[in-house]
Amino acid sequence: MKKTIFISAIISMLLLIECKNDSFNEKEYIQKVITNLEQIKSATYDITTESWAPGDTSASGIYFRYIKEYNNPIDTTIGASYVSLLQQDTTQMAFCYDGNMRAIAYEDEKTIVIDSFKVRKLPFRPLTPPFFNYAKNILKYALETNDSISINTKDFGDSIFISLTIYEDKQVELKFTILKTLHPILEKQPQNMSFG
Repeated sequence: MKKTIFISAIISMLLLIECKNDSFNEKEYIQKVITNLEQIKSATYDITTESWAPGDTSASGIYFRYIKEYNNPIDTTIGASYVSLLQQDTTQMAFCYDGNMRAIAYEDEKTIVIDSFKVRKLPFRPLTPPFFNYAKNILKYALETNDSISINTKDFGDSIFISLTIYEDKQVELKFTILKTLHPILEKQPQNMSFG
């Protein structure tokens, strides 16, 4: 199964443009982008997220959030803490993660569920990292891995599109400082992660 993850943000274009020069070397360019991303200690931004069930032709949910993201080097899961607020009312929290627990707000039921990761013990923490943390770790993986990958870039003038294809028969898990390969997936087609 070919999985495509597309991540985009206006701020990422600024990071990419900042690093651009006339003599283009993909690996040097990606390293410059990583260096720029590592300079960001905190960020706030708007994000629109769509949820799709397999086989559906329309999104089952569209969420508009205002994110406050912070580097958290003490956290060994994703290396970041963040809060997701409603875009239309940034005084209302939808989700947060502080490195020790996550909290999810259910506005309809007027409930906040706090998960300390101690009750339901899993071998991982079910979290989606915030944008800058995610982008930085995907780029680091692309430069540091020994996995079979290909990196393709396309210069659009005002931005650069980077496509990372992973040719492995295992699922790749990206973490803060640890990159692991997990259990084999059923099909041996490449997983494609693109962001621009």
